[in-house]
Amino acid sequence: MWKQLDWPDPPVAYSFLVQLTDHICVTAKRYADCVIDHLKRKSYYDDEGQFDVTEQLCISVNNVEYVRSSLQMLPVDLNWDAALKALEGLAGVAQSRAALRTILRSADEDFENKILIIVERIGERMRVDIEKYSRLLLRDARTVTTENSMNGLMEYLQQNLQILSDGLLDQPFQMILVSMYYVCLNQWYQLVKDRYDLEPYIYKRMAGALKILRSFFFAGGNGLSEESLESEAYQALFRCIERRRWNSQELIYQYLAELEREQAAMKTAERGYLTVQIGYIEKAEKICIKIMNCRDMPALDSNGLADLYVKVSPFPVGVYGAHSGVQRTKVEKETLTPIFDETFYIPIASDLLRKHKSALVFSVFDWDRFSKDDMAGEGIFSLSSIPAVSSESDVSQLRQTTLKLRLPPEPKGDAFYLLMHRSDNEAVEFVKKRKKRAKLER
Repeated sequence: MWKQLDWPDPPVAYSFLVQLTDHICVTAKRYADCVIDHLKRKSYYDDEGQFDVTEQLCISVNNVEYVRSSLQMLPVDLNWDAALKALEGLAGVAQSRAALRTILRSADEDFENKILIIVERIGERMRVDIEKYSRLLLRDARTVTTENSMNGLMEYLQQNLQILSDGLLDQPFQMILVSMYYVCLNQWYQLVKDRYDLEPYIYKRMAGALKILRSFFFAGGNGLSEESLESEAYQALFRCIERRRWNSQELIYQYLAELEREQAAMKTAERGYLTVQIGYIEKAEKICIKIMNCRDMPALDSNGLADLYVKVSPFPVGVYGAHSGVQRTKVEKETLTPIFDETFYIPIASDLLRKHKSALVFSVFDWDRFSKDDMAGEGIFSLSSIPAVSSESDVSQLRQTTLKLRLPPEPKGDAFYLLMHRSDNEAVEFVKKRKKRAKLER
């Protein structure tokens, strides 16, 4: 009809074209609102009762998608090019084209949002059942396999997504997939994010379940894209599960590594500096530690000086065995810049050093004859990238490492909270020592 009018006055024709495009888009959006209102009247938005994916729901979503798709044909159906070509030679042709595109783009975005409202509601209604099936993953039984824990959820998702796949157009179905994947990820994250009391094997089970879930939504390349699967929600859940499935030795290392990162980020040392040289002598299979000196240490005695010595402790203890205990330097009296130049060795097989992540804790103390020694400061050195050398003499050629010292902070963080809920001796002893040290030195 519009093409048949062939309006003779180009500026007036363009004005009518803009109004006509706008009215069509507004009417289309009102139709989408009517569909949503219809779903509300059919109790689609009620929270009561069981939610089932129905053919009528699919038809409603498809109708909105059909209208959205039809709007994309307006430039052809209304012959935009002819109207805009008639304006050539007049001022503002580019702005005229942009105005039409803005109307259409705004309508398209509005339609996507309306479809998303319906899609997200499907996810919200299915959330209750997803949570019910997901809780089976947390069962406290070592004999329960990952596959058995996932059977109920997989059957539920398969049944409902099959109906949606058969009944929906491709675009809304892809939106459904994204929404359902997010609901599953978010539900799992809510289940475990504050649970520090679960055994590591349960998190191992969840790690396997996450692989199954990811494979299900990938569907051999016919489902979600790799980009959608690697969403922020997935990454947050993956990190949470991975850390909590670690054993106590790995958690102790992670906690100390966090302290080391905080230590490195300090602009200046709170309690002075400790200089060391550290290397692994491969032939002798032992760590060589040269404790060199300290500077800018706090004055802890009444004379404005301190009687300082250094303790070095390897952690986690279980990596090294009982024969690798705490070692200490001699006391350097009445100084804030002690020079130690002492060497210590910690034997450990090369395969254990490569296999297990570990760290050295350096503690500087002020010696007191008649009372408990005061801590001057603490520094952490991770052995994850310890340089290998052929002999002890080579250690002296290594680059010196200066540790920024501080008092032990109040224990916190995910790794420490998990250790607090572990019952093995290594975790219990480490937590007790760190709490005691932080409390006494504050």
